[in-house]
Amino acid sequence: MAENDKTFENLPNSAVEYINLVIKNMRYRKKARDEVREELIDHFELYLKDCATNDEKEQKVQQLISEFGDPKILAVLMRRAKKRCRPLWRTAVARTFQALAAMIILLILYIAWFFTGKPVITTDYLAQLNKIVRPSADDSTNAYPLYNKAVKTLVDANDAKELLRINFYDANDEQKKLISQWLAKNEEPLALVAKGAKLPYCWQQYQSKDPEQNMLSVLLPDLYPFRQIAYALRWRAWLNAQSNDFNSAFQDIETCYCFGRHYKGEKILVEQLVSMAIEAIALRTSLQILDSCKIESIALAGFQQRLQTLIDGDNFKPDFSLERLCAYDEIQRCFTESQFGPSHLYPKRMIEFLDFSGFRDANSKHDPMVDLILTLRFSPNILFSPTKTETIASINALVELFNENFSKTPARLKAEGIDLDFQMNRIANNNIFLKFLSPSLARVNLIAFRCKIYAESTPLIIALVRYKQDTGAFPESLDKLVEQGYIKQVPVDPFSDKPITYRKTDNNFLLYSWGDNLKDDDGQIALDEKGKPKRFADTGDWVFWPVEKN
Repeated sequence: MAENDKTFENLPNSAVEYINLVIKNMRYRKKARDEVREELIDHFELYLKDCATNDEKEQKVQQLISEFGDPKILAVLMRRAKKRCRPLWRTAVARTFQALAAMIILLILYIAWFFTGKPVITTDYLAQLNKIVRPSADDSTNAYPLYNKAVKTLVDANDAKELLRINFYDANDEQKKLISQWLAKNEEPLALVAKGAKLPYCWQQYQSKDPEQNMLSVLLPDLYPFRQIAYALRWRAWLNAQSNDFNSAFQDIETCYCFGRHYKGEKILVEQLVSMAIEAIALRTSLQILDSCKIESIALAGFQQRLQTLIDGDNFKPDFSLERLCAYDEIQRCFTESQFGPSHLYPKRMIEFLDFSGFRDANSKHDPMVDLILTLRFSPNILFSPTKTETIASINALVELFNENFSKTPARLKAEGIDLDFQMNRIANNNIFLKFLSPSLARVNLIAFRCKIYAESTPLIIALVRYKQDTGAFPESLDKLVEQGYIKQVPVDPFSDKPITYRKTDNNFLLYSWGDNLKDDDGQIALDEKGKPKRFADTGDWVFWPVEKN
């Protein structure tokens, strides 16, 4: 009471103690407490001004204290009164700071909860995947061991990579000689592929290259050696055709097509896309040989029939069943399991997932600073990502979208106003996990139907060449081929939903699909920036005949 002795000099000790208790229990701003102290002192002094003796003052003080009541209750009442009387701006500022403080506390608690969660691996989806791809068949019917052995026994495979990719029309004599020598050294691996192509099934036991990544590493297998085998078969077929050994050339083309077809169906999506590319290599090779060589009609008829049988037994609809299992596996590795609150993305695993998705180059993958920058960059997506349950539901919705629409041609999708990528993005919404994992459904759909019409057009072109050899002229319409038994039916272009476009010219014919832009460009093919024909562009028509030399 020392600093306030002068202030309290006219009051009894009981009054001083009471006032100090009230001020102590106010627990409010100093300025407000000083104001209340002065008000109480003035009140007591005014109440005691007529008292003549100290006993009389003490009696009146006790009476006043009894009227005021408990000092703690009075302190609360005085604090509330001061708060009600303060300016509006000060109340707004106080409430703002209180709200900020509450938000900071909640954020700290949320971050603490967020970073304590860990993923829990509950299901071996790799085992489920391997169970799906394994047909009910004897191991002796499986072509994969033969293909795998062929890849491993290729001689000088790396040296021939660029050589085998050279176009027939661009290769000089020296390059052709080198390719012939390489093919001679690799007769045994190619014989294994030919043997495997005759078997009905092809499956493998998928294994993870990295236990931490598990099925992520399965999603991107190294399939370039298989494409190299396809290029080798293409070149051998071409060289045999140049030597008029058309039977051997046709055998290699059929082997190449069967080799590609074996990687369709319940396979990883990348494998299915590569299989379509391998089939396209076989089909294009057959057309290039047909364009460059004079082949007897009877030999063409046998090749056409065998090729048509392969195409009739082909499945051009992509399969996403393994992709869904891979997504399920990655979800259980990317999302936490917690006793409190919903699941959420696990930041450490998400950074690894971004690495796998090719978001940054290999040189920065182990840089802690880059990890921090990525974490900060994607923190809103990670913090506010949909839950594990919501993500699984979105994956199932994407597969359902695929199942409902992948039997529809691009022309039908347009007619029905269905934009697969728009619907896919709507399902994925703000889910960073799905945005990196989901393929372009529209692009996959386009590639599948492009492969289909390309395959169906090839026997048709062979039939047209046979008709010309047999009759001396190309038919006025494709219906003539059906009437004369050269083909069973005219292929329907999935990019127009009409019969494939055929036009007889002076000494040749034009056969084309409307292509990606879904309109008839009168057989005009798109050109690249150098003015060269650009096959399967998103503009112009896709011309299958005449064959481009590039």
